[in-house]
Amino acid sequence: MTAPAAYPARLWAELFRRPGPWCSVFYDAGTGTVDSRHAQDVVPDQVADELRRQGADDATLTAIVEAVRPATGESRPAARLILAESGEVRLDEVLVGSEAGPGSATVGPVPDLLPLLRHDQHRFPYLVVVVGRDGGEVRRHTAHGVRQEPITVTGSRENLTKNPRGGWSQGHYQHRTEEIWRRNTGALADAVEEARRIDGARLIAVIGDSHAAQLLITQLPPAAADLTARIDTIPDGSEDDDALQAGLDELIAEQYGRAEQALLEQLSETGGRQRRGGVTGIEPVAAALQRAQADVVVLTDEPAEDRLDVLDAEPWVATRGGETYGAGILGEAEARGALLRAAALSDADVVLLPPGALRSVLADGAEAAALLRWTAEPG
Repeated sequence: MTAPAAYPARLWAELFRRPGPWCSVFYDAGTGTVDSRHAQDVVPDQVADELRRQGADDATLTAIVEAVRPATGESRPAARLILAESGEVRLDEVLVGSEAGPGSATVGPVPDLLPLLRHDQHRFPYLVVVVGRDGGEVRRHTAHGVRQEPITVTGSRENLTKNPRGGWSQGHYQHRTEEIWRRNTGALADAVEEARRIDGARLIAVIGDSHAAQLLITQLPPAAADLTARIDTIPDGSEDDDALQAGLDELIAEQYGRAEQALLEQLSETGGRQRRGGVTGIEPVAAALQRAQADVVVLTDEPAEDRLDVLDAEPWVATRGGETYGAGILGEAEARGALLRAAALSDADVVLLPPGALRSVLADGAEAAALLRWTAEPG
């Protein structure tokens, strides 16, 4: 899947294994105006009052309130997510490009990682390759467009500027020139593939000389070639040109749209039936997670009315009052958080879809769905 990417929730498994209770704070941390700086001054007191009201223990309350501060040097929008338990801050992340809205401060058995899922799921690393006949440059944009050090490839310039006027050697000259171009773009293709593997790039936009661009694309390995698109409106390779950004925005939007549609089609084909490889609804998804049967868990990006029991051992989640298979109950949590935790601890990936997207393909109005690793009910 290209985008929105199914997120490997297992990366958070160690956090989710901690017993809690957790204090979770999500707030607007960007600076840039007098009003925003003034608002930041009152956040620690507001957070302390809210967490104290919900029963936070003194040590964890102190740790998280001391961590609440603006994101130095980050203009808006930027949000901050802080998670703490047992008197220690366990996660402190600045989510550049995200907005916290009214923010939140909660105490519960599950850390609120939904803001980080929402942010990281739309991380879109991409490459802009400026290609010429004497080499080129690979401009690397990783999380949310943050630029990394570019890779410059300088090839041979032999025969690139000479212009012979015919004669018996002209055919040989043309062949030699073409071979130099091919070698130069081949070296650039190697650099593109290396950057793609290191950054996990999901789009490769090629700008510059049209003939050299074609030579480059034909020399990319299949995995890179499948991600490659030309932006023909930028022949000079200017990254500051508005047309380049417009072209990139269009390509990225197309990637997201295609991937979301592909996922929805997969869910529609299952019809929410286990025999066809899918289930829909919060309780069926919880049951699939109990069996470690869920491969991709799909959640809706809006609060769920249902709450689930959070367990201290496998199978990690249960419906309220349902079978826990000997595990202890840590407490109850909003369904999305409980399902996200169980997905992380059973090695499932997670996708967060916009409100209404699931309902557009599932007639029962389900708030969660899952694609399964196997379709037969275990004995």
